[in-house]
Amino acid sequence: MHRILLVTTIATVLTGLLCTVLKPNHEGPLPRGFQHPVIAAELVMNAAEIVQVYGTSAQSGACAAARPDANEPWDCASMRTLRLNTWADFLFIACYGSMLFFLGRSLRGRVGLAIAMLAPLAALADVVENIGILRATAEPASDALAAMIRTPSLIKWALLGLIWTALWRRFFVLAAWRRGFSAWGFVEAAVGGFYAAGGLLCLWALIDGNALVEIGAALLAPAFIGQLVILWFDRGFIERLDAA
Repeated sequence: MHRILLVTTIATVLTGLLCTVLKPNHEGPLPRGFQHPVIAAELVMNAAEIVQVYGTSAQSGACAAARPDANEPWDCASMRTLRLNTWADFLFIACYGSMLFFLGRSLRGRVGLAIAMLAPLAALADVVENIGILRATAEPASDALAAMIRTPSLIKWALLGLIWTALWRRFFVLAAWRRGFSAWGFVEAAVGGFYAAGGLLCLWALIDGNALVEIGAALLAPAFIGQLVILWFDRGFIERLDAA
């Protein structure tokens, strides 16, 4: 279990970094307080928001097919990068879905079983969302297309919010703290805290607007990196994994 979790965590970090690098540029404000164009693209509510986030040039054939033109509209380059980001995201989905599934398998009881069951469903919803995003970069905006993107996206963020919130159980071991403070115990608790805070923010964002999803998702970066460090060096955590 330790080795496969280490491999899937490394893959998740690397593919997540690739998606971060492939961030499209956006000119003008994004809807409802969003700051990140990819997350805004995932949670469009209607045709007007699709136009605001995705533009209209690529969908209307105004972008150069082969060699980009310096004078072409801003949304042409943005849509090309968004497509690359979305294709890279398919790799990220496979990696984080596997990682979360095995984290669930490593945790005994109903919580671990729930995580292992919900992780593939969240990944599947993410795949459906990506298909909608790819369509929105090539087809005219419509409310139906917005619903095709937004509905699986809401399901994905809800499931991930539940999973991340529950994962604090994997990293915070009360019995270990009762035996005394340790540096690795603090690191494990911090990773669990980042998971839980990110999950709770995502769940709250589904009720109160959606822009808080950006903060919740950002908290997963230190969680993933901290988890990688733990899986690589924390002998106590590794022993508990192998004993699970």
